Parts: sequence; C-alpha cells; structure tokens
Amino acid sequence: YAGYMGANRSLLQLIIGLQKRYDIKVAVLLPEYGEFTDLLQHEKINFYVVKTYPSVYAKEKNKNIIRSFRCLIYEIINILILWRVSTRLRKEHFDCIHTNTSVTNVGSYLGCFLKIPHIWHVREFAKQHYRLGFSLGYSGQFRLMNILSDKIIVISRALYDYYSHYVNPKKLTIIYNGIEVTSVFRTKDHSTTMINIVVVGLLHPSKNQNFILKAINKVINEYGRKNIHLHIVGGYDQNNLSYSNSLLQYVKDNKLNEYVTFHGYIENIRDMLCTMDIGILASSYEAFGRVTVEYMMYGLVPIVSNSGANMEIVENTKTGLVFNIDDISSLADGLVELVDSLELRRQLSQNAMNYARKNFTSEIYQNRIIELYRNIIIK
Repeated sequence: YAGYMGANRSLLQLIIGLQKRYDIKVAVLLPEYGEFTDLLQHEKINFYVVKTYPSVYAKEKNKNIIRSFRCLIYEIINILILWRVSTRLRKEHFDCIHTNTSVTNVGSYLGCFLKIPHIWHVREFAKQHYRLGFSLGYSGQFRLMNILSDKIIVISRALYDYYSHYVNPKKLTIIYNGIEVTSVFRTKDHSTTMINIVVVGLLHPSKNQNFILKAINKVINEYGRKNIHLHIVGGYDQNNLSYSNSLLQYVKDNKLNEYVTFHGYIENIRDMLCTMDIGILASSYEAFGRVTVEYMMYGLVPIVSNSGANMEIVENTKTGLVFNIDDISSLADGLVELVDSLELRRQLSQNAMNYARKNFTSEIYQNRIIELYRNIIIK
C-alpha cells in the first residue's frame, strides 16, 4: 500500500539502515502513488508503481459468491500483470524478493516468474485483527505460502504459534521489529501533576479506542482522578467512519471534552511522545505492537491488553502493566495505580526503556534480516 503506517514505517527504516550498513541495492514495488512513494523518492530509493490488487477482502458474515468470484478474477489479473512486469525486472538481476505483508500475493508470483528466492514477512493477524478473508480462501492461502516462499518471517511468537499449524514450521522464523534509537532515549521526569496518557493507532474497531474511553470515563467519574488527559492519535478509517463518530459522540455524551483530545494523524510522533507519561495499547490480536516499543523507548509506561503479542513485549509490573481485554475495570484500576504512584511510573519507565534498548533496536533487526538474506541467497 502507499500509505505510511506501521508496516511501511518498518520497511522504510529497514531499507535505509541496510543501505547505510551494507552494499545492497533495493527496489520497492507498490500498487499506487502516495505518501510512501514520496518518502522513497526523498530517500532516493528506487521504486516501481504497478497497479495490482490486494489478495484479501473485508470479511462479512454471509458468504458472497459474487465477491469470491471477483477476488479470483483479481488474482488472475495480478498474475497476468506480474508476468509482463517480470520480463522487465529480469534485467535488474535481483537476488531475492521480500514481501512486506501477508495480504498480497504479488511477491510470491513475481518470485516464481523470476525464479529467485521469496521471503514472506507476516506482520498481522489478517483474520482475527482486521477481519479479512483471503481471495484464495484460508487453506488456499496457506498452501500458496508453503509452496511459494523460501522463508516466512513472523514478527512475534504469537504469530509463530498460529502459523505453525498451517505452514511448514521449518520455514518460519521470528524476527521482532526494530525501532531507530537515535535521539530517542531520555530520562522522563513524570513528576508533573497532570498525567498525560496517549493511545496511537488508526481509529478502527480492532484498536478498541472505545474500550479505552470507557476506562478513562471510569477513572475520572467513578474513581475521581481528574488530573489526567487522554490524547488519541490516529487517522480516521474511511471504511469505519461510524466507529470514529461513535468515539466522538461518547466523549460528548459523558462530558469528557476537557479530558480527551483527538489529534488525528501525526506524521512525526516523537515530539508528542516526549511529553507523555503513559501509553496504552488495547488492540485485540496485536501481531507485535510497534507502537508499544515506541512508548517504551520514549520513556512512557506501557499498559497493554493481554492479547496477541503484547505480553511478549511487556512483563506485567516489571516493564509495564497488562490488563484484561474483557474487563474495563482492569484497565481503569491499572491507570489509577500509575496515576497515584510517581515512584511506580518512574520505575516502570526506566525498566521499559532498558528492555526496549536491549531487545528491539533497528540494528538488531537489520542484522537478523541481512543474515536471513545471505542464508537464502547462498543456499
């Protein structure tokens, strides 16, 4: 895709890091122009724009035969387009193809036509988190991944456990995302009387911002903690505008306007995170939680749901707090505990920073990726 959210942020950072540290030539294939192509152009990274179609669809309750047929037609069109594109790319003599998401089969077809290794980078729970169906069906998609991938990267143990039931476990390898550490680490004071809480992510039902608002309402109006402010950072999902509107309406109905601010999408989140004390991630089936690591690296205390890969990153009461995704009081109680204890905020903040610095840096990430490239190419 041509936007600049989590997956493409990780990809751009990876490319820049690899090109600085290694003798490597990279080209990116995208389906359209957008913010990401502008950034690639700015960084002088080669890219191709070829109109292709995603290999997923928004899953509905009722099976739609027409939709299924249309998805198969799109896959056939993709194959025909990529066969034509492969004749042009063959002259570039690429060594391998790296597909940056599970929701497109473009890279796998291209690798087959060019007869070069293909790495599939799975960054999401497509079915559980985004409620997406695959054009080839789940069994067809897993079979394709088995056949047309030399290695499958998953970004968490949670994803590994899921995919190991459907694809050859020998093809799976866990590589956690890495975050650039330059000018990130700092000592947060946390001593201000106003506690700033942030949640970062697209306004989407899977991100559970509605759950967070209910917990904030409980903290303010039931527990009486008025010295907090929630900052919601994220763009509006055009396919879920009713959800975004419901969040705005909830704030209005419960008179939370002076305690909650919707900032929309912010391109450079660093400046804002430097002013925050607590970061929340309440997603269901989060595949990794890049934003959680960013919270930790900026000295925020992370408080995350007990779902997906969140507990691989945050150890409860050691590097943050974990709450029950089905229990609003669980999140509210955790927030009150942090709001009431300056010492706890300072301790968890420092622990979180140290843990992130040791385990989730871009250098570690890049080293793992280049090692995988070499193993695949030499083989």
